[in-house]
Amino acid sequence: MKLKIFITVLFAAIALIHMTSYTPIQVPDGPHGGTIKKSGNFFIEMKNPYERMYAYLFDRGMKPVSNKSVICNVRFYYNDSTSTDMKLEPFEEEGFVSASTVPDYATCKIMFNVGENIIEAKFDNSAFLVKTKK
Repeated sequence: MKLKIFITVLFAAIALIHMTSYTPIQVPDGPHGGTIKKSGNFFIEMKNPYERMYAYLFDRGMKPVSNKSVICNVRFYYNDSTSTDMKLEPFEEEGFVSASTVPDYATCKIMFNVGENIIEAKFDNSAFLVKTKK
């Protein structure tokens, strides 16, 4: 009887230690609620709600870069090894938005053309990943 109680308490203690040491994977949230990726001395935020895509460019101090004289393109990659490109349109003073519905992609690469520099980062489509794991 004492052995059963000891084993039960031991397993409970191990489970409690395991649960308190678990650190969930956290996706950095940007100022607009999107995912942030670093690209050289810049940061790119991507937000993909409701079939539209938003992209924002920030300098190394996380200050938004104006979308004046900046071009933003996205390359969508699919599981069948194909890809398509889409130009994002300026949105307000700092962002870019897709003019049409974003395709059901696996990953995408957001590319900002700032002068002669290309700043880019690759993002997973978390909505697509959830759909395919069912």
